[in-house]
Amino acid sequence: AGSIASTTADYQELKVSILQGIDKQLSGIAYGASHILPASFYAKIENAASVTPEEHLRNSEVFTRYAGQTGAKYIYSLMQFGNDIVFTANTTTNEPFFDVYKSASASLRKVFADGQPWIGDDRDAHGAYRSIYLPFKTDNGKVYVVGADVTLNFVNRELHNALWDSLIQGAIRFSILLIVMYVMVDRIVKPLNRLTQFTRELSEKGFAPDEATVRDIERIGHGRGDEVGSLARTLQQMIVMLESHIAQLRETTAMNERVQSELRIAHEIQMGLLPRAFPAFPDRTDFDLYAVIEPAREVGGDLYDYFMIDDQR
Repeated sequence: AGSIASTTADYQELKVSILQGIDKQLSGIAYGASHILPASFYAKIENAASVTPEEHLRNSEVFTRYAGQTGAKYIYSLMQFGNDIVFTANTTTNEPFFDVYKSASASLRKVFADGQPWIGDDRDAHGAYRSIYLPFKTDNGKVYVVGADVTLNFVNRELHNALWDSLIQGAIRFSILLIVMYVMVDRIVKPLNRLTQFTRELSEKGFAPDEATVRDIERIGHGRGDEVGSLARTLQQMIVMLESHIAQLRETTAMNERVQSELRIAHEIQMGLLPRAFPAFPDRTDFDLYAVIEPAREVGGDLYDYFMIDDQR
């Protein structure tokens, strides 16, 4: 009886440790996914036409590749418009952009309502999952949630294997195995904690990590064939992608500013060509004349002028 009680207690501790490891992994995956698409992507979303099908397909392919490398079943981002929660990016490439999440859980809706992260077992029309929901806010105040799931079957399989090993090994060997498993969990959790910390620091540093941090990530991923190594290598790729994206964004912003400046000058030139003195002929009381141009954009294609052809026309 004492051995059974000891084995049961050890198993319960192991169960908590495994769940913590899974949750840490989910947390690291979700934080990594939150930096795949910048906040400016979510800031522009208003409706189903805000993103082209081609852009949505590219985003889905990136999320799908990232999910495959990290071991997540599903990675996605969502926004809420009215009572509808819609997908803005996900790992399923055959789902359209702005697809309504009809079976969104109460837990997910609560995250949108109170802005607090949530992790735990959740369920929708597609099945049961161990899920994490991380809320973020854009500069213009829009809220989006990044989520990551693993199936409960995966979680239960991990727990079942742990219990089976516990029963087979017995009290002494189980104690040894417990130490080994704690070492393994520690080997996974610490790098994941570091990777999670890195993703947080990345946004704080304006997506410009220092060389020491990059070397640290390279060291974590070097020679590892497990999911932690895959995540570290994915983050390295993400750094390259982010740097390229930021450079392109800066170039596009500078170009837009030049275009806007030129359009303003063109507007001033066009308006300067137009006569604005009204009444047009103050000495004539037999008629009055007024004219105005309001271009739909900065510059239009129309002009006007007025003059007397003779004393009567």
